[in-house]
Amino acid sequence: MCNITKCCTEVCPEDIHITDNAIIPLKERVADRYYDPFRWIFDRLRSLLTVSEAITLAALERKESRGAHTRDDYPLASAEFAKNNVVVRMGPDGEAQISQEPLPQMPDELRALLEEAKVGA
Repeated sequence: MCNITKCCTEVCPEDIHITDNAIIPLKERVADRYYDPFRWIFDRLRSLLTVSEAITLAALERKESRGAHTRDDYPLASAEFAKNNVVVRMGPDGEAQISQEPLPQMPDELRALLEEAKVGA
């Protein structure tokens, strides 16, 4: 009988060593289709690559430098880009689609708070 988990007499053959008795039941509980570590990594990797693609495409679309987002080929800020958001969406074919959409109107409450902060600074 396994002296670590005390539960694997039906799972483990008698000749398995103590470390195997601890690992095999754990593997059987963890590595199934819901908790397969390789599948978990693969699923996250796909999402990370999709987000990376969207960030890169949006950065290439923005033809200006602003704050920490600087470009050698567009060294100055653009008043036109300051009025728009660059939006990346997945199209029906799974390809990324880029568009520029106007910034939403700032809520009056937020505008008032910003004005108060400017006066107090």
